[in-house]
Amino acid sequence: MYRLEVIASTLQEAIDAQTGGADSVEICVDLAVGGLTPPLDLARAIRDAVIIDTHMMIRPHAASFYYTPHDIDVILRAAESAARIGVTQIVFGALTSNAEVDLELVRQVKQAAGGLALTFHRALDDARDPTGDVAALRGLADRILSSGGAPNIREGRERMGAWVRTYGAALRFACAGGVTLDNLPELVRTTSAPEYHVGGAARSNGVVEVARVRSLRETLDRQGQ
Repeated sequence: MYRLEVIASTLQEAIDAQTGGADSVEICVDLAVGGLTPPLDLARAIRDAVIIDTHMMIRPHAASFYYTPHDIDVILRAAESAARIGVTQIVFGALTSNAEVDLELVRQVKQAAGGLALTFHRALDDARDPTGDVAALRGLADRILSSGGAPNIREGRERMGAWVRTYGAALRFACAGGVTLDNLPELVRTTSAPEYHVGGAARSNGVVEVARVRSLRETLDRQGQ
């Protein structure tokens, strides 16, 4: 069965995502800039309120995916906190000054998170060589959330499909960046990715709506029949 993930920036959104049939929520705030680290109290409250998987974003700012020593201290403390409250996994990504995936920082973050599963997020789509970086993340990241190295998943769907075919035994892939109710069937056919991550497609007037999540769930389920 294909998995559906919904971004949740409030407790009620997480509850509504679960009610609509989501398999997981990505917990973050400030969606307008792509999502930032949520307050720990919010992540804890969502963890306590839902039974679906909880994926906590760790991203201290939206200036870039290249982080200073101060940023790294903040990131590592957030990873330790995520482990302490017991979310299902963390969502993190970082690049070097040369626009390559910062593998050493990913290792540090995963260690700080006490071995929690780690999703490498759409920082990958800004990398100079995203395909090479996907290969390098095997054995380090558990999941890749991406638009296939393109500005959106519509443009990156063919590359995402190639990644799934080549690296799908070692990594789980989640399509992100413009997944909609209308393009879900094509994305499933083209990519065969096991997971689909939505933000705006699950929302009405900027808020997660149960009916929209349910429509996404039903559409995704039909693709698996």
